[in-house]
Amino acid sequence: IVDANPAACKTHVYTREELIGQPITLIDRSVTSEQAHAIKAKLSDVPIVMRAKHQRKDDSVFDVEASVIRMVLDGKTVGVSFERNITEQSNIEQSLRMGDARFRALYDNSYDAVLLMKPDGRIVSANATACRMFGWSEQELTQLGRSGVFVMDDRAISATQKRQETGQAKAELTFRRKD
Repeated sequence: IVDANPAACKTHVYTREELIGQPITLIDRSVTSEQAHAIKAKLSDVPIVMRAKHQRKDDSVFDVEASVIRMVLDGKTVGVSFERNITEQSNIEQSLRMGDARFRALYDNSYDAVLLMKPDGRIVSANATACRMFGWSEQELTQLGRSGVFVMDDRAISATQKRQETGQAKAELTFRRKD
């Protein structure tokens, strides 16, 4: 580390003097010295953007997105790193992945038939229970759409209208089976 601005010092909880002269492995312990040299060798006028986990002086860890570019300083090639703390973004992404995994588990293992539909009535996906219950493959259900599976009686028409108006509807419906 050849220099550090006040924001970098504050983020990593080191003084400028404590950072200068230290290897990058002081704050990025996930990278080895060899990897740091390999990254430095790849540097050019085009920034390399990467994600890393940085460590503060108190050993707490946070996620960063670093944009590293080559620069010549006093005749010596160095990497200049512009970093952004993305811990909150990483936490949100992790929550979404976990939420998606939970949804997928419920969808795949449900004892109820689940049809994911667009407002226009296209079926985008059907779980295995729906396929067994209706006797059609998922591909057949997606081709049939709502009108091919639902008996479009007054209850279905009313529920469809309510869903289009409010985004949701609750109703008892009659479905068609393949047989």
